[in-house]
Amino acid sequence: MIKSTILASLAALVCGSAAIADELKPIVAEAVALGRPVEFERDVYPILEANCIACHNVTVSEGDLILENIAAILKGGGTGPAVVPEKPDESLLLKLASRGEEPVMPPMPNDRKAKELNPNQLGILRQWIIEGAKAGAVTTAKTMNWQPINPRLHGVYSLDIDNAGRFVAAGRGNHVSIYDLSRRDVVGALIDPAIVSSGSAGPAGMAHRDYVHAIAFHPTEPMIATSGYRNVKLWRRNVNNIAGSWPIPADVQAWTATTDGLEVGMAVASKGLVVANSLTGAERGIVPLEGQAVSALSIFQAEPKWIVAATADAKIVVVRNT
Repeated sequence: MIKSTILASLAALVCGSAAIADELKPIVAEAVALGRPVEFERDVYPILEANCIACHNVTVSEGDLILENIAAILKGGGTGPAVVPEKPDESLLLKLASRGEEPVMPPMPNDRKAKELNPNQLGILRQWIIEGAKAGAVTTAKTMNWQPINPRLHGVYSLDIDNAGRFVAAGRGNHVSIYDLSRRDVVGALIDPAIVSSGSAGPAGMAHRDYVHAIAFHPTEPMIATSGYRNVKLWRRNVNNIAGSWPIPADVQAWTATTDGLEVGMAVASKGLVVANSLTGAERGIVPLEGQAVSALSIFQAEPKWIVAATADAKIVVVRNT
C-alpha cells in the first residue's frame, strides 16, 4: 500500500511537470521580410496596443512598465529594460511575449481582450529589436480636407452668457458672434487668424473649421472657451488697447458709465452731475447740485433714462438723462 502510494505521487509529480513544460513551451517567432526596416509606429505599436498597453501605460503601469513609446520601453520597469537593442534573446519583452519564461505575457485568460502574440507578431517584434529598436520612418500626418458647412445648417448649436448678464456668445456653424444685450446687437466676433480662407475652407472670419460645439465664459476673467473638432480654444479680450483718454476734473466725487460704454456720468463738486462722451470727454449736459456732495451715482439707459445720485446728506437726486 505504501509503495503504490509513492508510485502514484511520483506519477502525479511527473504529470504536473509535463503540464508546466507544455504550458511554457515558447512560441517560435517567424522570420519576417518586410522589404524595409521595421517601424515602431507602423509595425510594432499596433501589436502592443492590442495586447499589452492596456496594462502598461502612463495611467496603469503594472510592474512600473510603460510600453507606449520607445523611450519608456528601453527604460523598462521594476526588472530592468524591456528591450535590449540588437539583442532579442536578452530582451525581457520578447521572452515573456514568446511565453517561454514566467510570467508569460499577456496572461491568459484576462479581462482586457489581450491575446497571445502569434509567430508573425513575435517575428516583427524580434526583427525590430535586431535592427536596434529604432523609431524608423516618421509617419507624415494626413492633411484634413475641410469642406464648407452647408449654409442651411448655420443654426446656433452653442450658447453662453457672461456672469454680468450683459454679453452673449453664440456659435453659429463655425462662427462665434458676441451680442450685447443692452444694445440688442452684435458687437464682435471670435476670429482665428490662423484659419486661412480658401475655396474649400469656407469664408474668412471663422472661429473653428468645424461646428462650434460648446462655449463658456470664464466666471471672473475676460476670457471665453470654445470647442470644435478635437480642439479647445481660449479667447481673451484685448483689454490693453486704449480707445480714448482725457483728463477728468480733480474734484470728481463719483462716476459711472452707461451699459453700452458710450457715455460716463460724473458727480463733480464744482459743476454738479456731468454727462460726457466716454471716448473724448466732451460734455453733453450738466445738472447743478448746489454744492451737494455725491457718494454714489448710477445711470439707467432704459426709458425713462434716469440718473440717480445719492448725496452725503442722505438724499436721492433723480435726473432724467435726455
